[in-house]
Amino acid sequence: MRTPRYISCDPSVYAAGGFPGDADLLAGLHASPAPEIVPVAKLYAPARYTRVLDTDAIFADPALLPALTAAFAFVGGTQAVAPGSVLVRIDEARIHDRSLTVDRDGETLQLFETFRPADRVTLPQPGPGAPTRTLPSTDAYLLLTSSGTFNWGHWLAEDLPRLLAVEHLARRHKRICLLLHGFVPATDRMRIELLRALLHRRDVTLRLLRPDTTYRAETLYFASPVAGLPGPKHPQALADLSARAIAMMDRLDRRWWRPAPRRPTRLFVIRRRDRGRVPVGWDDLCRTLLARGYQPFDPEGISAREQAAAFAGAEHVVGCMGAAMVNTLFCRPGTRILYLAPETFTDPYYLDLAAARGHRYGVCYGKALDPTRPAQSDYVLDPDHLARALAWLDGDRAIRRQAA
Repeated sequence: MRTPRYISCDPSVYAAGGFPGDADLLAGLHASPAPEIVPVAKLYAPARYTRVLDTDAIFADPALLPALTAAFAFVGGTQAVAPGSVLVRIDEARIHDRSLTVDRDGETLQLFETFRPADRVTLPQPGPGAPTRTLPSTDAYLLLTSSGTFNWGHWLAEDLPRLLAVEHLARRHKRICLLLHGFVPATDRMRIELLRALLHRRDVTLRLLRPDTTYRAETLYFASPVAGLPGPKHPQALADLSARAIAMMDRLDRRWWRPAPRRPTRLFVIRRRDRGRVPVGWDDLCRTLLARGYQPFDPEGISAREQAAAFAGAEHVVGCMGAAMVNTLFCRPGTRILYLAPETFTDPYYLDLAAARGHRYGVCYGKALDPTRPAQSDYVLDPDHLARALAWLDGDRAIRRQAA
């Protein structure tokens, strides 16, 4: 089987390091720039930040520590390097599902940024009968996509932070069309609503792409990734997105000519049972959190705009690891966040998110009921671990010392 050939937006943005395992490939790409790709603007320079695996904020069986340490090392350890991001124009591009390709001399070349091995994803290729559509040459098309774009949490952390590209395109074009893939209608509506509220621009339209259709674009704009799966997340890109959300919240609050609503500063985020990865005794835990002044927050019943606003105003957040907790990227630096998870789910994704945003990160692990489903198993939280975790969340040092 022939090894696929790649082209890259701009390999130089990775010069400071970044997504693991790509150094040799990027060196080859750097030696062979693609004539189909034209740099338009530099969105973000490479950035470094520090990850800290604070064992005093890990509430679990001590035997779990080696697995946590291994997961921490897998994403690069203490020093995180987020590659820069560039906006490029791609001539004669083809979009299929979450991938981008160009044809050159009868050969299909894959855009490395949509096929990164570090993302641990193999994207489907169009079959012989796949429908093909040509995008009309009326707008400047900007594609927002990533390997995890179908998931609400990954879309928030990996696609939305590239919205700075819109500002650059608006200086060059009167009409901009944002392209994003449609998967689940209810989620698609939420994404469109949030995009419109964050951008607050009349010169930007949105179009959903079908993942089973190939789209041709004479000219397509694309912003290179600001996050990896797993891996670093660009702190400035996330900070800019959070600032957009705060500006959106202020704008919407003023629109009604009444005092801004008082949003709770202590949230516990509801995760519904059918989603899996929920602690046993959830109802009792909810009562405990209510007694400590935490307000229940069910993202599945609230608009995307209000989700962003609620997290932007929170100072203490507790919830199960899952897509809804990626909303914590809207929380201000210094926010205390406690995650709940089964001990079989040691994914450092949320640690990276907290480190990039400057949050206080804690996690309480429970005994998994079904180790054969490590990422989805329900679990049992040890009462002592939970008591110390909640004391840490509240910043109650006296209670924490007593519980220890």
